[in-house]
Amino acid sequence: MSGNEQYEQRMAALRSRFAERCSSDAAILRKAWEERDAIELRQVLHSVAGNAGVFGYTALSASARQIEEALDSGSIDAIIEGELGKLLRDMDV
Repeated sequence: MSGNEQYEQRMAALRSRFAERCSSDAAILRKAWEERDAIELRQVLHSVAGNAGVFGYTALSASARQIEEALDSGSIDAIIEGELGKLLRDMDV
């Protein structure tokens, strides 16, 4: 097996783990939103944004990053709620 094939297999396994983790991250995000826990929201959004970008889910990454930036500006409102709802639907990768 060539080095490229090994790399592709490892990336496929990591992509699969990312997709599986999305459902647990989505549950954490829902709970954090219900509790208005901006710190937990930001931590999970940051993780989702970075990991989604690495694995080629650019729209998912951009959406998480946009919500993260809104939180950084001190905004927890209906706009974030709408964007968060969209993100959670998109996390069904």
